Amino acid sequence: ALVLGHLGLAVMAEAGAGRQGWIWALLAMVLLAIILPQRSLVPDHPGPSVVRALWLRRGDWPVFPVRLATGNMVLVVLVLLGEGERSALSLLMLAVLALLMLLWADRAPGLRDLPAVAAAGFLGKLGLSGDLIWQYRSAAEGLRGPEVAAPDTAALVVGLAMLISAAAGWRSLRSGSLPAALMAVLVAPLAVLLLEAFWAPATVLGAFAWALHVMVVAAGAVALAAGFARADGAPGRRSAWAALAALSLVALALFVTTSAAALTLSLAVLLLVAVLLDRRFDLLEMGWFVQAAAAVLSYRLVIDPGIAWAEGAPWTAVLASYLGVAAACLAGVRLMPMGRATVRAVLESLGLSAVALWVNILILRSFTHYTLPDGTWMPDPAQSHWGASLHALPWLVLAMGQAWRA
Repeated sequence: ALVLGHLGLAVMAEAGAGRQGWIWALLAMVLLAIILPQRSLVPDHPGPSVVRALWLRRGDWPVFPVRLATGNMVLVVLVLLGEGERSALSLLMLAVLALLMLLWADRAPGLRDLPAVAAAGFLGKLGLSGDLIWQYRSAAEGLRGPEVAAPDTAALVVGLAMLISAAAGWRSLRSGSLPAALMAVLVAPLAVLLLEAFWAPATVLGAFAWALHVMVVAAGAVALAAGFARADGAPGRRSAWAALAALSLVALALFVTTSAAALTLSLAVLLLVAVLLDRRFDLLEMGWFVQAAAAVLSYRLVIDPGIAWAEGAPWTAVLASYLGVAAACLAGVRLMPMGRATVRAVLESLGLSAVALWVNILILRSFTHYTLPDGTWMPDPAQSHWGASLHALPWLVLAMGQAWRA
């Protein structure tokens, strides 16, 4: 029945019956494939789910209604992902499916995989909707007409993603489910990252307005962290994941709005905040953020904006960037709880590397700004042995830092 139904709908849509009606019919097919085999308006499919059965490998295969509903959901999500003529409606339908599976199918253990399938389709659609992305980016501030407001597409996408995260958080609070908590802390931040990567919202909304969108999602992650901590009686794994999401979103907002030196210093402060959270609440997951932040800071100190920027930037900005990172790392080493050998090694190596890079820049700037008394000669770093050496030393410093961490 499902195969014939899907084939008939696809043929009718291709023959001109209407793509919009096809998308709504796909939603109806999902509902029918869940309701009819189980004969219940409220899903009560018994466990295990398909993914859980494959993961445990105990030979306990899901019942037929569960297999039918799961296969049908995967098919519908793939069709909506490939639908290009009605991308906006397909995106909305994927969000609706995720919300339905989280709220309506809350009491069906056998369907616990379906919200993640629909949410993955929603996130995938953000990167595959070429027509939507092109239409949105063509409304950039320099391209749209005078006194024409920016489209609300990014705000609507962020709102849908936050609804999915909120529904997943509600489900995790009700059942204590860690997969639902992980979905809650991932969907909205990943949607923001995909928008930043593919849609370039800052060019349409302006950097400050887009950063406000990001900070609203960060506030939602903080609310999730507080809710999980209250439900668990103390901050635990779920609240640590939400705190990581909030810190990452704050870092993205800073990336959108701040200057080179300010961003580097802000990331160093966030790194120290993660250490303080670990010290206060004993959250091992904060070490993940510290290591990721250390990698990003190493990239910023050497590559972007890196040594080339530091050669000509104001002294105050260079001091704040390099010595600020070193100070944050030194404080982190002193405040880091015992038993965090890997994170401690990362902080030590980054702090020492930042100081070494700063000294290297001091020497480089003193050479490149030197002139003869008559002001007629200035050495060229690109044409000298000392220039090559001083530009190679940062890579050796980073290599020794990696060796120290190992």
